[in-house]
Amino acid sequence: MGSEDMGTAIPTRHPAGPVAVPGLKPFAMLMGIGAPDARRWAAMGESLLIGDQPMDDLVDWMIGTGMADTRPLFEQAVAGGIDSVTDAPQPLRDFFTAVETPPDWLDEEMLRRGEQVLRRGGYDGLTERVAEFFATGVSPAPVEETIEIFAFLAAAEESKARGGAPVSVAEVLREARAEPGRRQ
Repeated sequence: MGSEDMGTAIPTRHPAGPVAVPGLKPFAMLMGIGAPDARRWAAMGESLLIGDQPMDDLVDWMIGTGMADTRPLFEQAVAGGIDSVTDAPQPLRDFFTAVETPPDWLDEEMLRRGEQVLRRGGYDGLTERVAEFFATGVSPAPVEETIEIFAFLAAAEESKARGGAPVSVAEVLREARAEPGRRQ
């Protein structure tokens, strides 16, 4: 059920074309997001082939050095940060430095706003509010805030599709507002 584009085998977990996801249509309509065209759909599938080089390098080092020695160091760094590992081996330090350094495009204010939304009721509260929205048609959150959250998610996805290039929330909002119902 996977797709092929220019000889690149796309993983079978990516269907040949878009499929409906129950419950997302109202959000897509709210954001003016239509179905992706064939080019965008293929790019989304191809992004599944992009590896995680820092993790690949770390795993290669861990296996090569021996998991019995490296796994406890990794787990300690996860639990307490890389500085909690006395004389941390360079491959471990390189990995944690890479993943713990916020990217330049990170919008700290938007991240805090997303955190506030989830703290209002956690996942259960979010589920209740989504159910309330579907039952009443009235959004429990200001429309502008909802749009900004989805724009943040869209910017993250677009950044991934561009190989990690910065994509601002403002850019996504401009594009969505310029062509309502046509954003890909």
